[in-house]
Amino acid sequence: MTLHYFISRITGHTLELRDYIALFSAGVVTTALVYTALGLKINYNVNIQKLKFDKEKFEYEKNKYIEIQNRKRREFAYEVSSKWFNDGFADCVQTARHFLKPYKGKLNSHEQIETYENALDADLSIRKSVLSVLNYFEYVSILIEDCVIDENAIKDAFKTLFCDYYKTLKSVIEHHQKENIRYFHNYAKVAKRWANA
Repeated sequence: MTLHYFISRITGHTLELRDYIALFSAGVVTTALVYTALGLKINYNVNIQKLKFDKEKFEYEKNKYIEIQNRKRREFAYEVSSKWFNDGFADCVQTARHFLKPYKGKLNSHEQIETYENALDADLSIRKSVLSVLNYFEYVSILIEDCVIDENAIKDAFKTLFCDYYKTLKSVIEHHQKENIRYFHNYAKVAKRWANA
């Protein structure tokens, strides 16, 4: 009753039942809005913490995945590089090395390239050996360019060989690339990059 008397005295109106219902409804709505706002704030804070946790979990999983992939790429690089030392391939490497030794730094003119090509065509086993080595370098270069193997592991093992063979055969490769741009394209690309590194 005191509330009724106080409101009546201040406003000069007498309150009826509907006024009390309106006041009560406004109080309920206001209270509901306050609790909803508090609930939204709590949900926001919970979601921020969950997002932070999910982000940390994602980063951890991503780094773990990258580490596993890098390990697999290194292992594959070692596996691929070990082929160089296999008995059958080691013979090809030795044959190619002996054949190319007199041509080192001398394949600069069309006539010299033609002489090289004729000598290569004269002995099928030498041709097979030189092309096997170049095909191996192309294969490894494709794996490097496609990020399938660890470039640094291969580079540590083969940089000198890649660059020396390319330096010797650069003119021959570029001569053939005039007819076919894909002729040892990846090998040339990697060898040039490594030579400039």
